[in-house]
Amino acid sequence: MSTNNRLRSDPRPGVIFHPGLLAGIDTIANMVRGTLGPLARTVAVSGNFRTDTPEILDDAGIVARRVIQIGDPVADAGAMMMRHALWRVRELHGDGAATTAMIAQTMAHGAVRAVSAGVHPTLMREALTKSGKLAITALRACSEHIRGGSAGRETLRAVAQAMCQDAELCDALTMAVDLVGADGGITIVANEPRTIFSEFIEGSMWETGVLAPGFSHEPGKNMVRLDDAAVVVLAGTLNSAEAVLDGLRGLIDSGRPRVLLVVQGLSDEARQVMLQIQHRGMANLLPVKAPYLEGEAMVALEDICVLTGATQLNTGDTAADDAFARMAPAQAGSARRVWADDKRFGIVAGARNPHLMRERIALLKRQLDTETHTDMLEKLRGRLGRLYGGLAMIRVGAATMKAGSVRRDQAERMARALQSVLSSGVVAGGGAALARVAATLEQSAPVALEARWARDIMAGALRAPLRVIAENAGYDPTLSMHSMTHAAADAVFDVRTGMNAGMRAAGVIDSVETLCSAIRVATSTVAMAVTTDALVLRKAPPTSAFP
Repeated sequence: MSTNNRLRSDPRPGVIFHPGLLAGIDTIANMVRGTLGPLARTVAVSGNFRTDTPEILDDAGIVARRVIQIGDPVADAGAMMMRHALWRVRELHGDGAATTAMIAQTMAHGAVRAVSAGVHPTLMREALTKSGKLAITALRACSEHIRGGSAGRETLRAVAQAMCQDAELCDALTMAVDLVGADGGITIVANEPRTIFSEFIEGSMWETGVLAPGFSHEPGKNMVRLDDAAVVVLAGTLNSAEAVLDGLRGLIDSGRPRVLLVVQGLSDEARQVMLQIQHRGMANLLPVKAPYLEGEAMVALEDICVLTGATQLNTGDTAADDAFARMAPAQAGSARRVWADDKRFGIVAGARNPHLMRERIALLKRQLDTETHTDMLEKLRGRLGRLYGGLAMIRVGAATMKAGSVRRDQAERMARALQSVLSSGVVAGGGAALARVAATLEQSAPVALEARWARDIMAGALRAPLRVIAENAGYDPTLSMHSMTHAAADAVFDVRTGMNAGMRAAGVIDSVETLCSAIRVATSTVAMAVTTDALVLRKAPPTSAFP
C-alpha cells in the first residue's frame, strides 16, 4: 500500500489545526488589514511609556515588527510565524507584507476547515504547496516586462506613487532606478538640508577614502584626482621605505608616474617616503584604504582587479613589502581617472578584462537569484553596480532626525520594490491579477480530495487582497469582485474612482515578483502551521525586535 493511500485510509483523528495558532495568525493579519490599498488606514502603535507619542504607521511590515509578544503562548507562536513572514517579504521586496497577510489568513482558515473535515495535515500541506506553485506559474504567465524610455519611467513612477505619497522621493527613486537598472547599486544616505538630492556617479565607488593627508594638489581641499593612472592592488600593509621606493621606481621608469595604490595600511615610514616622492614632483600618488566587505575580505579587491586589469600582488601582510618591491609594471592596472576624498574613492573607465567581467557579472547574478538575506542582497547589488560602471546616490533629508530616518527607510524600501519591478515585470495591481489567477485555478479539475480542497483554498486566498482593498475603501467587496469578472485582461478596480480602468491609465500596478513571494511565503507559513502537532514553550521566552 502506498504512503498516500495509507494516510487517506487511516487519518489520525486527534490531529487538528491548533486554534491557538490560528488566533495568533488572525491577530497579526487583523492588525495590518487596514493598511492594504491606496485608500488604506493607519495603525497607531503606543510607545513603551505613557508619555511617548504613538507611532502612526501604514507599513504592514513595520506594524508586524512592532509586535514583540502577545499574551497567549500558543497564539504567540502563530503570531510570530506571521510576523516573520510579513517582515521577510517586506525586506526582500520593500512591499507586499499586507498582501501576504491577507493571503495567509484566508488560507489558514481554509486549512482549518479542510483538516476538520478529515483531510490529513501532511497531505494538506503537500497539496497547498503544489497549488501555490501553480498560482505562481499562472501569475508569471500574465506578467508584462517594462519597456524602456518614457513609458517605462511612467510605469516605475506609478509603482512608486502606489507605495508613497512623497512626490519628491518618487521622482528621485524613479530616476535612479531608470539609470542604474534592476541590478545596479543605489545608496541612500542622510542629507543635512531638508531636500532630496540625487547624483549619478560614473564609474565605480567604494566607501573608503585616502589613507593619509597631504596628497591633494589643491590647497584647502581633500579631494584628489588623477588622470590616466596606474592602479596597484595590494592585500596587505606597506611598512618598508625601501619597498616603496623599489616598487614605485619601476612604474615611474615605465612612464606611469600617476598611481592609485589600494592597500590595507601604511606605516609612518612608508607614508613619509611617499609624501617625499610626491613633493619632489617625481610622481602623483593616491594611497587609499582597501575596501572590506563583511565575511568576504578579498572580494572587493578582486572586483577592483577585474575593473582595472590589475593583478593582486599578495594575500597576506607578511609578504606585502616584498611583493610591492618586486612588482612588475605589467601587474598594475590602469584607469582613465581615479579620485578620492576622506570617505570615498572611485575609478572611472578602468582597463577592464571583458572575459573576467562577464564571468564575474554572471556569478553575481546567480548569487542574487539564490540570496535571501537583505544585507547581502544590497552588497551584491552594489558590487554589480560597480562592475557595470555606475552607482546612484540619493541624499535624503527631512525636518527632524526622526523624520529623516523614516524617509530614508522608505527610500530603501522603494528602491528594492522598483528594482524588483524592473527585473521581473508587472501585473495588474489592486488584487486584480491575483483574482484572475484564482479563476484560472478553479478551471482545473484535480482528482484527489486534498487537491480539490487546496485548489479552492488557494483561489479564495488569492481573492482576499481585492476584497480587503475594496472594504478599506468603503465598497461592497462582492460587487467589486463581480465588476472584474468580464473586465479586460489588464483592467483593475480603481477604488479611488470606483470604476474599472486599465492598470497603466489608473496607475495601479504591482510587481510580479513581490506577489509571487507573497504567495510563496504565505503558503509556506500556513503549511508549517497546519502540520505543527506540538509546541515546546519556555516559561520565560526571549523576545526580539527582529523577526
